[in-house]
Amino acid sequence: MHLAVLSIVIVACETTEETFEEFRRDGETIYIGAPDSVIVAPGFEKLRFWVAINADPKISKGMLETNTGDFRHEFEVVRTRNGRDTITFDLELDEGEYTFNLFLMDDLGNRSVRREVPATVFGQNYRASLLNRGISGIDTLAGEAIIHWADAAPGTLLTELTYEDGTGAMQTATVANEDPETAISSYKPGGKIRVSSTYKPADNAIEVFSAIPSEFSFPD
Repeated sequence: MHLAVLSIVIVACETTEETFEEFRRDGETIYIGAPDSVIVAPGFEKLRFWVAINADPKISKGMLETNTGDFRHEFEVVRTRNGRDTITFDLELDEGEYTFNLFLMDDLGNRSVRREVPATVFGQNYRASLLNRGISGIDTLAGEAIIHWADAAPGTLLTELTYEDGTGAMQTATVANEDPETAISSYKPGGKIRVSSTYKPADNAIEVFSAIPSEFSFPD
């Protein structure tokens, strides 16, 4: 019985010594506070990031990199107040789907636990897919015109109408989705009409996107 207890004590001592040796060999692990939250909003060929950081005073910078490793961006953490704060920055990126890994770091390069951040960047391909509101007909009488509109495509915010008035000057009017027609008090026969509808690709998008303008002409 005494021999069994002695064996257990010896094993316990050896285990403690091994753990201490591993700790001494590997060094103390420095933990950096991970981002509390990350919000990403799309723009035209850009993204805007809001990174909420905690009160850990060791945090001095952050790193954003793609899963593929072909893109990396380092940003400074400059607090505007003590404790929790939010860092905001924009990145210009090619159109496409991205998955980022975001880390916070200290001056020695110690990293926080990564936070995975998916994002979509919109650009020319998205813009080319947008549909302008159609013109179903134009009535003209004594220098005046009425433009009749087709229904706006789903997701349309509004439509911008640009046209030549009787003097040849370009005029602009905003057309709401619920407006079935637009009355024009002066137009140039055969003059140009340009229509461009605007869209928002996401509720939190930082800007709206205008479709490539459609060209029409007033009747001669």
